[in-house]
Amino acid sequence: MNYFELFDIPIGPIADKELLTKKYIQLQRQNHPDYHVGSNDIYQQDALDNSANINAAYKTLKDEQATLAYFLEISGYLSAEDKFELPQSFLMEMMELNEQLSFMLKHEASAMIEQQENQLFSTIKDIINQSATNYTEAQYNLLRDYYFKKKYLHRILDRLID
Repeated sequence: MNYFELFDIPIGPIADKELLTKKYIQLQRQNHPDYHVGSNDIYQQDALDNSANINAAYKTLKDEQATLAYFLEISGYLSAEDKFELPQSFLMEMMELNEQLSFMLKHEASAMIEQQENQLFSTIKDIINQSATNYTEAQYNLLRDYYFKKKYLHRILDRLID
């Protein structure tokens, strides 16, 4: 089951959060087991299974990083076994960033990481604004590169919070 198709939203690296929430509520009204209490056991089990699938899809699509990963996965550009090697220039930047962050308060460090994320996003902004059905291999690769770089930044942020 394709999560985008389940919610009847366009397939792409981001999901419209407002539309997603609206569709989620509609789907849960149709499928949640609490709305089918008087039904037979088989129908109730189907409703329970459908509701669980809807919840899993919603959890994925409401999270930007998870949506991008899912999109890349169903497009054939990401798999669980992928060990992506980040460019040496990016790793050097992150080494410098880590050094700077070690002298900052957590809220300052978080703001700096957010700034880095915004700079990263600017590299894919134009790609995201076009239909995913027209993406080239190079564009998919840029999205994949963005995904792994952002994931790296999130790991840095997670270490700051701990």
